[in-house]
Formats: sequence, structure tokens, C-alpha cells
Amino acid sequence: MAIFTPKQFIKQIDSIANNFMTAMKDELMDMGIAAEKHFDKSFDNEGFTDKVLQKWVPLSRRRLNEKTAGNKILTDRGELRGSKTLSYGSTGTLTATISYGGGGGSIASSARNNHGFINGEGYSVPKRQFIGKSFILNLRLLRMLDERIRTVFDTNYTVGRG
Repeated sequence: MAIFTPKQFIKQIDSIANNFMTAMKDELMDMGIAAEKHFDKSFDNEGFTDKVLQKWVPLSRRRLNEKTAGNKILTDRGELRGSKTLSYGSTGTLTATISYGGGGGSIASSARNNHGFINGEGYSVPKRQFIGKSFILNLRLLRMLDERIRTVFDTNYTVGRG
């Protein structure tokens, strides 16, 4: 076991803190990308993935007739799926936010699909959730974070060995 002078000890702690913050910023990026991929699967699977896949309510006959053959639910023009943005907090803030702008760039229109609504013609449009809390995603993100933290602290930071 090494014996540190006060200056060596401070240098050691600074090194660990700097490496940890760099690793957390990198991990935040990786976790944001993992979350983005997780929610993107909703459009492919036509349902929301949590412990099980919660399939979306099928389209009405009227809506099926209006749709281009082969297009999935909520993918007419791909505007909703393509409107997602992934943003990260400013320096010193470890947050990632994924939002969907919806069919005309409106977050309100994407929220309507995610929660269900009554359309302008008075028809009830069912909930077709594509983003939200997911136990499976949270578990995956915690595992990723745990692995990154273990990697950081498994590094040998010993300074001034004699």
C-alpha cells in the first residue's frame, strides 16, 4: 500500500474525480443513444416496450383505406418518428432529454398520439404510446451505468509508489 504526501493525495483525488466526470458524460451520451433506440423500436414494433410489448390498437377500416399500403401505424410520412431530438444538459448538468415534435413539429401533436385524443371530426383516437417510462429500459440503463462506474474505479490510480 502506498503512502501519500498531502500533495500526492490531492492529486490522486483530483485524478479520480476528473476521470469519473469524463466517464459519466460519456455514459450519459451512451445511455441517451440506448434510450433513443429503445423508443424508436416502438414504431417498428407498433407498440410500446416495457416488461412486455403493449401493441397499439389497430387502425380503423376508414383509416386503413386512407393509408399507403405497407405503411405501419403512425408512419404515414415518417414525420413523427423523424422528429425526435436528443439533447444533453449544459456543462456540469448530467441530463438527457428525448422529445418528439410530432407531425407538424408540434410536441402537442405527438403527446396526443402518445395518450389518445378526440380528433376534429369527433372520433376517439386511441392511445398509441411510443415514449414513456419503461422498466426494461431503466434496468438496462442502470446496468450500463453500473458497468461504467465499475470500470472507472477498477482503474489503478495509485500515484507515488515507492
